[in-house]
Amino acid sequence: MADVQSLHQKASNALIDEKFDVAENLYLQIIEIAPYDEIAHQQLMEIYENTNREKYYLSRANFNIVQQKYEHAINDCKKAINENNESIVAYIKLARLYATNAKNLKAIDTYTRILDLDSKNIQAYKELAELYVLEGTEESAIDTLNQALKIAENKDVEEINNALAKIYYKLSDYENALSVVLDKNLKIKILIEAEKLNEAEELIKTINEAHLKGDEKAEYLVLSAQFYYTKKEFDKALELVEKYAEIKGNDPISYQMKALIYDGKGDNFQSSYNWGYCRKAQGKLEEAIIEFNDAHRENPKDKNTIIELANLYHQTGDKYTAIDFWQKDYELDGNDYAKDKLGNFYFEQGDYTMAARYGKVKEKPQNADPKEYSDSETEDEGLLNKIISFFVKK
Repeated sequence: MADVQSLHQKASNALIDEKFDVAENLYLQIIEIAPYDEIAHQQLMEIYENTNREKYYLSRANFNIVQQKYEHAINDCKKAINENNESIVAYIKLARLYATNAKNLKAIDTYTRILDLDSKNIQAYKELAELYVLEGTEESAIDTLNQALKIAENKDVEEINNALAKIYYKLSDYENALSVVLDKNLKIKILIEAEKLNEAEELIKTINEAHLKGDEKAEYLVLSAQFYYTKKEFDKALELVEKYAEIKGNDPISYQMKALIYDGKGDNFQSSYNWGYCRKAQGKLEEAIIEFNDAHRENPKDKNTIIELANLYHQTGDKYTAIDFWQKDYELDGNDYAKDKLGNFYFEQGDYTMAARYGKVKEKPQNADPKEYSDSETEDEGLLNKIISFFVKK
């Protein structure tokens, strides 16, 4: 792969020699390697400014996208379309900008316009279907993908069929999902949900786990865990989830699977405990607090649950409830960390007596002169007496 810096040098030299076509191709190569290269986008704008206004506005849109100025980019796409109202490139960029900025209905209208201009644009069909799903109009998504299938070839056929299968799966229409699905893992998932466990098991057996690595192995382990969970073989399912966590870490999926498995086993503490970590990993702190409180009620002496609640209450701004849980943690084993938390809390509250109980003692000012301090008090008292005497004069 060419070095970006050397390409910049060649492009700069081409501009000096007024070889604008050469410079254009070089800057396009740079963007292919480094899409966020602002200089390349700026130079393309300058090349196109007086030669091709459509490309100028599209380059300016790209520059604004790099700078995350999406409304400006949207306006640039519209200007490019004014220059050429059949510009597929401009319409696709505009549609994607609308979609990225949650303007789904405008994006849908734009993709519809693209398909009016180019009825064989497979990518437009796919992206339009995704938007219909986001808007909750799955039937429109199904119709769109079926239209795409009529003109699709090779890899697109497989991709569209699997997209259809996912929509049918979401609608719990497992028969239609199974009639179109081509991806093996997705088919296993659908078979499990359809409770066709014998077929799912046969398909799982065709997968050679030893040849799988990384994400592929993680996906296989989750599917296998789901299979054994559905069969109510909870210990086996838990073993597979632990293997998954070794690859992906303790992410929301692993915690969710553990919570469901422990719920199946009738272990309310572990179920709530893992739901707590699942919600925390998802950034849903209030829901995590609810789950960890449920776990705490099931097992009031569990140290990890108490610490999680103390930290979560602190994170959500409830420092008083947080300190209640640090108190509970301290009462469990008298640990220094909880003791320090308690001491600092009471000290900050100005309750130095309570702070001292936990080892946080108020220090006297260093190098203070007791005599001077006493004289100051005497002077203040004398002044006060003079003021009182003045106001009580007859």
